[in-house]
Amino acid sequence: MRGVPAAQQAVRDRCVHPSGTWREFPAPEVVGSIVTRFEEQVRLFGARPAVSDEGCRLTYAELDAMANRVAQALLALGGDPARPVALLFEHGGVMLAALLGVLKTGGFYVPLSPHDPPARLAHILDDATARLIVADAANLPLARQVAGSRQALDVEALLSRGSAEPPGLSVPFDAYAYLIYTSGSTGEPKGVIETNSDVLHFTGVSTNAYHTCPEDRITLFSTLAFNGAASPIYGALLNGACLCPFDLRQRGVEPVAAWLVREAVTFWDSVPAVWRRLAELVPPGTRFPEMRLVSQGGDRLYREDVERIRRCLGPQGVVRNGLGTSEVKQILVYFTDHDTPLDTPIMPVGYPVRDTQVLLVDAEGREVPEGEVGEIWVNGRYLSPGYWRRPDLTERAFLAVPGEPGRRIYRTGDLGRWLPDGALLHMGRVDSQVKIRGYRIELSEVESALRSVPGVREAVVVASSIGHDDPTLHAYVVLDPEIRLAGAAIRSQALQRLPAYMAPATVTLLDALPLNAFGKVDRRVLQERAADQAPARDHTPPRDPLEERLRDLWQATLGIQPIGIFDDFFALGGTSLHAMALVSGLQPHFGDDITLTALFDAPTIAALATRLTAAERSPGPA
Repeated sequence: MRGVPAAQQAVRDRCVHPSGTWREFPAPEVVGSIVTRFEEQVRLFGARPAVSDEGCRLTYAELDAMANRVAQALLALGGDPARPVALLFEHGGVMLAALLGVLKTGGFYVPLSPHDPPARLAHILDDATARLIVADAANLPLARQVAGSRQALDVEALLSRGSAEPPGLSVPFDAYAYLIYTSGSTGEPKGVIETNSDVLHFTGVSTNAYHTCPEDRITLFSTLAFNGAASPIYGALLNGACLCPFDLRQRGVEPVAAWLVREAVTFWDSVPAVWRRLAELVPPGTRFPEMRLVSQGGDRLYREDVERIRRCLGPQGVVRNGLGTSEVKQILVYFTDHDTPLDTPIMPVGYPVRDTQVLLVDAEGREVPEGEVGEIWVNGRYLSPGYWRRPDLTERAFLAVPGEPGRRIYRTGDLGRWLPDGALLHMGRVDSQVKIRGYRIELSEVESALRSVPGVREAVVVASSIGHDDPTLHAYVVLDPEIRLAGAAIRSQALQRLPAYMAPATVTLLDALPLNAFGKVDRRVLQERAADQAPARDHTPPRDPLEERLRDLWQATLGIQPIGIFDDFFALGGTSLHAMALVSGLQPHFGDDITLTALFDAPTIAALATRLTAAERSPGPA
């Protein structure tokens, strides 16, 4: 494993804010804790903006006071302050105040997604043993629904009764910071533990690589429950920069271009699919002159993705790609500017970050020769402690390093190959895990949800990709002999346990699953079948002008025609980003009250037309 080449280092050296003053982020041991570092930014930059959200703009001093109020109110409730507290929010400054407030108590938080099914949220709460759920007003009803015997607290009530005085508690260097749940190989979500030192390490690595400074304005597109949210949140708030949240689910991608200019964003952070969708919407020649860095991660980045990004950046703009996991936030990084040659169709994930050694090994744990594919192992000091209440999983994934106290190896399950210049090319997954729009998905969890449907005897899920599109999940199901159940009904029931991004696009009923010579399910056969499988199509034409208008919008959004009025939008391959685009196209015709919820509730042209017609007849919003 070589060092960083001179050309790569030169790009990194140019990755600076033109008018900003960058200070090196020290080693985690020097900082102390997340709270210590944040409160230092408050002292230095109290009057500067910490959060710029159209519904909530806060300075560092204001955000700190809100966080103190949350912390004091939580401490007043009594009990063990080191227990986990669940957070159920979308975006914004109040969410950040709640997050910081929990950390100021010496506790740690468990982020929940408001878009997950209640059954999944209830499972996470049970597994995490969280005693409290803190939510904003919009999500308080859901918090109460899944709380069980726990307390569901309105964050506004905490803010109104807590003192603005800092608690002044000393938070240990190795104290837990948060517990984030990812798709689990056991068929259930698993919790990954992050400590204060882990957060400070990956924030320091990114700060020193990106030269993050107080003049930066950094995007936050994902919810707190998405693993990728931690980097922009801490990258901003631990460096005196301004965090700029934008709710893609509610507002769609179409307003993003104008918002970037209005907020003078300098640092974009997202999965590649979001920029791809933006690039489709902005007119040719669009430029974002303030933007100095576009950071991409969580999914494959292609050469044409970088070319699209370059067209929107000024001459000093830099594109960053990399590889990280929930267990090791930053493993490798790769920078390109306008002069960097794009030699591979898939962009490399780069070179190991500070204090991290990357190994490629075969099935026996031996390093593979240069140019061969091996599993990516990470040797480092600042890895996750492991999986919450799952010592068996922790033992399998993390290995001690003989003769190096404090260092461990994490077996990522990802495959890679070293390029001649020492950069790493990501080659996919060893196991059944896939990534869709940046979300890490264990196929076994989707299979578990399908098998929970009454009457389903067996279920296998495979992923298939066409070109550069995100993988599509295809389910194959065997029913009990006496059961008559349609694939769409099985999918609908499975969605009661799965987030929308984990739903299979197709559900195919089989009399029996194919087996290989060893008597195991032959996934290769199913994979080949999925590669040329399309969802069952309906060809019923529109029956009136409204359905015809909807049909035209659907065809333009999905790039498929003809589409029948009973075709399911998501079964046709519609993603959340497609849904945002469709909603943006509907709003000029039907008003701003049209939201993604309407499309999720009525995913066919016929159903959506019925809903819109009913809305026109009623005084309320659509």
